Amino acid sequence: MKLFKYELKKNVLRLSVFILLLALIGVNLFKQHETARFLGDSRIAIGVEDKSSLGRKMYEEYKGEFTLQKFEALGEYRDYLQDYISSDEYKPTEEANDRFFTGYAMGDLNYSEETADKMRYAYLYPNQMIELKQRADENIEFYTGRSDFEVRKNELVKQLYTGRRISAYGNYEAFRLYFDYEFSSLVIIVMIIFAFAASLSDEKATGTDRIIRSCRRAKSVFLTKQAVMLLFITVLIVLFAVMDIVRFSSFYDGSFINQPLYAIEEYRYTPLNVTVFGAVMLSLLGKLLALVFIGEIVLLISSFTKNAGFSITLCFAAGGAMIIISEHINPLFSPLSLLNAESWMKDFNCVNIFGYPVLSFIVQFVITAALIALLTAICYFRAGYIRKEKGAVQ
Repeated sequence: MKLFKYELKKNVLRLSVFILLLALIGVNLFKQHETARFLGDSRIAIGVEDKSSLGRKMYEEYKGEFTLQKFEALGEYRDYLQDYISSDEYKPTEEANDRFFTGYAMGDLNYSEETADKMRYAYLYPNQMIELKQRADENIEFYTGRSDFEVRKNELVKQLYTGRRISAYGNYEAFRLYFDYEFSSLVIIVMIIFAFAASLSDEKATGTDRIIRSCRRAKSVFLTKQAVMLLFITVLIVLFAVMDIVRFSSFYDGSFINQPLYAIEEYRYTPLNVTVFGAVMLSLLGKLLALVFIGEIVLLISSFTKNAGFSITLCFAAGGAMIIISEHINPLFSPLSLLNAESWMKDFNCVNIFGYPVLSFIVQFVITAALIALLTAICYFRAGYIRKEKGAVQ
């Protein structure tokens, strides 16, 4: 009878977790809309409310492969607009006219200047990298004989920023928002807690843990729990990543995912010489490590109590505490900092490891992986599997 109640409780839990997932997906859709509306490009974001955004027509005209001819054509159009607005022919109160992209000369002038600035960034980006390498050469000359680490760090800078160029002009707001978007990670943390906080608690409450040990299957059961949790987290990460990117791309242009990450102007100094798609894959790996770390914390807390409700409460308290603590400690030692890809892939940061520069995010990945391994071992011992299995053999 006890096992029957246990199975019934598990089925009810599965159904409630599924319903919760659907509800949180709905909340996430609303949050994506609000993020694009308030944190995105203020002009293109008109498309959040109205798909016929004023700036879209001009953007569609000039986006794509960058050429000097296209840039010059934009300059000529700006000159024409300035001459027209300065002439007696122009009336500030004139009605919309189809000869202008936005319908208005002043609107076209504003958007053309904004477009020119973004195209200029793409065109002049190699020059910025040349200046960066020149400063690195100066630093190498200065630190030679003074600091081997500084010499090696600037040599690494030269290596990472050589040969960079941007071949296309496009709007990258969808990906900029995605890399800084954390709400979907919060949703996954909630799902992890509800799905696994009672995992070991229920075993203790029903006596199932003793049955498992008596059958000498404790190790395989524990490894199965780990595999299920890893699969659960991986599926949710991919699911929400796809939803986030598709959703933000519905507000902005998501077609430039094959362009280099540094094509996003805010990421001009990223140490990652990869495409936006490659950066998305790295962000998924960072989230996977951070969320598996959370999962191990949840399983460990679950091993301390026989009450599922109390375990869930403790997990939420621990999660809130970790979020607060992570904001006040060095990001290197905060696995939760990996949830925000912008924080670790946007700028060049390195750590001195025995005189050699190592990119900070690599150190973060390694430390988080080590913490996961440690927590897994503690959880395994905490569940009493090894000690009691040996006792059963005796």
